[in-house]
Amino acid sequence: MDDAVAGSSGGTRLSRRVHLAYGAGAVGTSIFGTVPGLLLLFFMTDTLGVPPALAGATLAAGKLWDLAIDPLVGALSDRTRTRLGRRRPWMLAGACLMPAAFALLFSVPDLPTPMARWLWVLGCFVLASSAFAVFQVPFVAMPAEMSRDGAEQTVLMAWRMSFMIVGILLSGALAPQLVQLGGGGRAGYALMGRTFALVCLAAMLTAAVGTARAPVIARGHPAPFAAQIGAVLRNRSFLRLVLAIVVQLVAMSALLAAVPYVATHLVGGSEGTVTLLFVCLVGAALVAMPAWVAVERRIGRLRAWVLATAVFATLNLGLVVATPGRLALVAALVAAMGLAYGGTQVFPYALLPDAIAAGRARSGIEQGGVLAGLLTAAEKCGSALGALVAGLVLQASGFVEARAGVTVVQPESALLGIRLCASLLPAAILVASVPVVVGWRGAPQTAS
Repeated sequence: MDDAVAGSSGGTRLSRRVHLAYGAGAVGTSIFGTVPGLLLLFFMTDTLGVPPALAGATLAAGKLWDLAIDPLVGALSDRTRTRLGRRRPWMLAGACLMPAAFALLFSVPDLPTPMARWLWVLGCFVLASSAFAVFQVPFVAMPAEMSRDGAEQTVLMAWRMSFMIVGILLSGALAPQLVQLGGGGRAGYALMGRTFALVCLAAMLTAAVGTARAPVIARGHPAPFAAQIGAVLRNRSFLRLVLAIVVQLVAMSALLAAVPYVATHLVGGSEGTVTLLFVCLVGAALVAMPAWVAVERRIGRLRAWVLATAVFATLNLGLVVATPGRLALVAALVAAMGLAYGGTQVFPYALLPDAIAAGRARSGIEQGGVLAGLLTAAEKCGSALGALVAGLVLQASGFVEARAGVTVVQPESALLGIRLCASLLPAAILVASVPVVVGWRGAPQTAS
């Protein structure tokens, strides 16, 4: 018997077991989305001795690769026909492959040169990104096929968001601590990578296996891949929304990449300081979400999104004051930023169903896997570009990467570069996203 019952509106109401199993998968996806963005750039520059521009290019290369592979995985999963369904075989493969590649990413052997160590990280990151796409794209596409009931899909997304926040908090807070527990250096990062690889394996397999008895609602045969892409390119609502999401992700990922440098080189802290700042940001966002829902009811989603963005950008500028002895002030400022950060995360994805429905009504084409693939690819590209920009700014400002047996003292120009990456740069990019968000008003949202 399927883990579902008929809903009062003719839709499908899923069991709590399916809600929990599906939501658990977001723990794995959020770990992969958080840990490399938070620590990989810092790991390469301060542990492996890789120049910051080259380290930033590593993140960009892995993420830009997703621009090609994510839509392809979506299209292939649309066409898959097995007794396990369209999406689940892909999810099972990704759930097994991604954790292995993730563990290797941070388990860098004692290679003789920074270039050799960089090539190891680059290869493992591309492999891990590919395996992640194999899981994530079908995972994102599944809810529309488990129920046509909009309220039930919202419940499913709420569970996914809740587990995602748990994963972000756990990985962002514990990753630096695990590095420290493992003795720091390559050994500490290897312990962290292997530990989180096991968590990802358990979470992703739970989603793939635990939804096996959920209903699969047939949505017709997909159009050819070229026709699907053409329909997406004509969907102005979807394209404008994705552009706004990407621009904001560039800002957020540049800031995220700068956090370990702020904690270590500006505030004078350690891995524990990184954990403190991360928990302040994400924990405050979780607390603020009910308040942002109330704000949305009063002023609407678009105005609330713009308000959250403006508040975050304004507070972000305050990080320019980060100096030794001001940890309490910086932590309080980051917590205030977290309250606004909650709004920047809630509203873009609340608008996404409107944009997808508008495209479906206009073209008549079901695009579940392809749209999921394009969105996830765009998100990863935004994150990659932010890390690349941060790496280039650090390189241009004269940041000195770690050298074996040498205590590195950063020049004043490098400290200025860190401040730019953590304050002015993300704030300016966020402000640039506002016209895109406001302009979404002119795009057709739903078909009447």
